[in-house]
Amino acid sequence: MKSRAQELLSPVSPFFTDGGKPGDVLRRFGRTIVDTYVNSDYQRLLRMMIAEVELFPDLALGFFEMGPGRGRKILKTYLSEQVQKGALKIPNVEFATEQLLGSLSGGLVIRSTLGLSPLLKTDADIEEWVEIAVSAFLKAYGRR
Repeated sequence: MKSRAQELLSPVSPFFTDGGKPGDVLRRFGRTIVDTYVNSDYQRLLRMMIAEVELFPDLALGFFEMGPGRGRKILKTYLSEQVQKGALKIPNVEFATEQLLGSLSGGLVIRSTLGLSPLLKTDADIEEWVEIAVSAFLKAYGRR
């Protein structure tokens, strides 16, 4: 399980090491995160974790730490670095991290977990979804 979570989220790290403007980096990151949320393997794995969390809490914790938790740490570190550089103005980086991830996940995760029809049906839908989330984030935290 842990390795599957790592595999699904492994594309996240490179976005934060190759430089670029925060908006561009966050858009690439956002695209990868949303692609993960709509990935059928990720959806099945998440459903399984939810179904078995009471019997196997350590397994669920391992999944979180190696997958979503790892992505959160990477994003939080990146945002902190951007604040130090003066590129972003974020009073609470931990909250901002959760806000961006929440905006990117929106209703996508709950819809997929319940097996409902996907909200994002095309590549253009995904691009628009990410653009809205990142633009709102930058309006809140970008340097003015």
